[in-house]
Amino acid sequence: MKIKIELPSYEEFEKVFIKLDKPRVVEYKDGRKSNPNVTTHTPLKLINYKEKKGVYIILKDGKVGYVGATTNLFSRIGTHKYLIKNQEIKYIYFLELKEKVKRYFYEIFYKYYYFGKVSPEYFH
Repeated sequence: MKIKIELPSYEEFEKVFIKLDKPRVVEYKDGRKSNPNVTTHTPLKLINYKEKKGVYIILKDGKVGYVGATTNLFSRIGTHKYLIKNQEIKYIYFLELKEKVKRYFYEIFYKYYYFGKVSPEYFH
């Protein structure tokens, strides 16, 4: 007996920008601007991923360099060692998965597919 499992390719995931191409001065809704010496590289829309659960894939030089799962994408991006080490990465691919077991299995399947081995992070 064979079991066929099909998962979406990362190209079908949501492309989430995690870093701006160039720094920007923080502007407020009332038109004020913050100190022009203080800039940010973080896209405003990234806050929408606070507490979003799912699987994410990070590409480096056009190849999958990292696969992970998270319960809070916004928080994970800010502390991710792979992203800190690879500052040139501007976006990731994200698939929202609310169910804990589904996140775990997707992470395992994608890691095995792209790297030929499985070493899942903690059970999210």
